[in-house]
Amino acid sequence: MSFARQQLDRVRPGAQSPSVKETNPAPFLENNDLWWSNKQKRFKGTWDDRLDGLFSAEVDYAGKSILDVGCNMGIVAYEISKLGPSSIHGIDILKPHIETARMIFLGCPVQSQFDCLDLGSRKLQNVLKPQYDIVMLLAVYHHMQWSLGADKARRVLCDIAGRAQTIVARVPPGKDKEMIAVLSDVGFSIKSNHTSPLGSHLMVLAKH
Repeated sequence: MSFARQQLDRVRPGAQSPSVKETNPAPFLENNDLWWSNKQKRFKGTWDDRLDGLFSAEVDYAGKSILDVGCNMGIVAYEISKLGPSSIHGIDILKPHIETARMIFLGCPVQSQFDCLDLGSRKLQNVLKPQYDIVMLLAVYHHMQWSLGADKARRVLCDIAGRAQTIVARVPPGKDKEMIAVLSDVGFSIKSNHTSPLGSHLMVLAKH
């Protein structure tokens, strides 16, 4: 079994390793979770809600530097890479996610960097760049509140937001007003607020 396949199996909770020929180089997850091939690098499965609204929200990703906070396995970042950003920087707390993201971006022409990092770490200041055109915060702020506490999560969010010109954020149902309030305090205003079929809010906020 390839190293890539082992990493992808590790990131799916409760995943069992089915019998696969050793000659197959393409890592994949089964049961409609995630699949990609080295030849096509196409994704399908249960990622519809993660992607919903991202490409209809009138955000121009072309030529932009992007920070993806809580990038998971880099699937969303890879889809955005097809739109021609200048660079993508992903951070996630789980090492298997980062290892998978790095593998997915092998051969991708977009400059990329993926770092395993706890948002509560002192290393955050040294890892993040001073400025990004777009910061992605997709279903991450409520996890920050749970793991860091409300006050520290707010401070970290404001620090990250201070590096951005545009923020694309997804929050659970009913949490949109809370994030808008926090980001308005650091100079952002809401441009659009899309509700996905599963109820989450996909918001675009721009710096005044």
